[in-house]
Amino acid sequence: MFVRTYVSSFLDSNSYVVYNDKYMIIIDPSVPYEKIRADFKQTLVGIFITHGHFDHFYELKSYLNVNNPDLKVFLHKNAIEKLQNSYLNYSSLYKELEINCDSRFVTVEEVSFKYYDFDISLILTPGHSDCSYTILIDDLLFTGDFLFKESIGRTDLYTGSSFIMNQSLKKIINLDLLKKNEDYYIYPGHGDYTTLNYEKKYNYYLKMIK
Repeated sequence: MFVRTYVSSFLDSNSYVVYNDKYMIIIDPSVPYEKIRADFKQTLVGIFITHGHFDHFYELKSYLNVNNPDLKVFLHKNAIEKLQNSYLNYSSLYKELEINCDSRFVTVEEVSFKYYDFDISLILTPGHSDCSYTILIDDLLFTGDFLFKESIGRTDLYTGSSFIMNQSLKKIINLDLLKKNEDYYIYPGHGDYTTLNYEKKYNYYLKMIK
């Protein structure tokens, strides 16, 4: 299993392709599908949205045109209202973007499951938004705007909460699920990748958690 990073030209949002020799999934489709399709021959089988702010699904419509009737879009139930409302997803500040969430959209709570060849755990980590997931695949953590290198996501947007953010930070530090490996790579929604052990040592916000 491998991961490749793409950075959008708009707001520098990270999109991730997680793939093996047969299948690929997309985490946060902020770059056009055509750009990714040019680099991969694998079948696109799933899209995961870490939270409902528009810069993380900016190019989602280009993926929904893929000719694969089994393609699913996974997201938290609280993200639906944001995808469908340009004011709640903040695209109204730039160019209005609203998504019709049809039967391909699958709302999921905190859960671990196998999807095609991928072992996936969705970890609820609200604070930046009430629909924020951290996605665990093998030893990779895709944190969206929850956790960055030496920082965390802002909490002053719609459904954000500093108190809940602190609860999520405490959760990610103590989660039994993350004690299987000595360390985990963190792939955030913006900026460079990092590791969980590095953040525990150098991230001010994690160090302040009791």
